Amino acid sequence: VFDRCFAGVGDPLDRARMVRGGDEPLYLPAGRFRPIAEVVYARGLAQSCLHEAAHWLTAGPTRRELVDYGFWYIPDGRDAAAQELFEHHEATIQALESLLSEAAGVDFTISCDNLVRPVPSPQFAAAIARETARLASAMPSRAQRFSAALGQRRMLEPPPRGPR
Repeated sequence: VFDRCFAGVGDPLDRARMVRGGDEPLYLPAGRFRPIAEVVYARGLAQSCLHEAAHWLTAGPTRRELVDYGFWYIPDGRDAAAQELFEHHEATIQALESLLSEAAGVDFTISCDNLVRPVPSPQFAAAIARETARLASAMPSRAQRFSAALGQRRMLEPPPRGPR
């Protein structure tokens, strides 16, 4: 669905394709040896795919020219201050991910990305809820296009078959 929305659009800065990766997600901008940007998601999980799509959809044109959008990353085991900074930057991303998940019919779970502190703080959960409400009424156009395509795809799929 992502590729159908974004791999063939006119502006090269708006072109990207979703690529299945390994353990860690990564964004690779278009360049001399990569004609189209690649949004690499982890382990084939729908949640990772939607989370990485949310990063790409919120990144501006300048960020989309940088590997991993030029973001910092502190691995698992962050101290409280680093975790708070992570949560500040992730609230909008996870809010958009929650809306995309709803459109796709995929469960959304807040990710702290921290095994030492795996439970989201009340402040982080509230920030995501505020951003979700804001984005629901003012979703950027590329995110609207993807969300609508996910919803259409969901409507075309047959319902899961249960036991008879």
